[in-house]
Amino acid sequence: TSPPSYAGITVCRARPGYYGRDGQAAKPCKKDRYKRVVGDYPCLRCPDHTVGKLTGASKITDCLAEPGWTGPNGYGPFVPCKRGFYKPLPGSHRCTKCPFGSMTRRVASVHISECIPGPGYTNSGA
Repeated sequence: TSPPSYAGITVCRARPGYYGRDGQAAKPCKKDRYKRVVGDYPCLRCPDHTVGKLTGASKITDCLAEPGWTGPNGYGPFVPCKRGFYKPLPGSHRCTKCPFGSMTRRVASVHISECIPGPGYTNSGA
């Protein structure tokens, strides 16, 4: 985006999702960062417990809840999956309940393999 030119000179400015000094080549914000304004401003870090889904992000909603956590993209609040639940992918979707008779040992589990048999249950299904 360029402001009006002065004496025939146009000053280029970094667009949202990009950073750099006015008049110089802009670079995309790195993954896990975003910038929503035009101009010589830094890219902002995504909130805690989120991951950026792409480089050159221009909105806080490009920051997704990280695996093992859930919440609305960008703004939160972000909460860990409770014991007995897991979430393998980033995003706002809900945590998945472990199979019947199994439980995770910790909160914020990211994979079904973290679901282990509870008391009186075994992996064999017997």
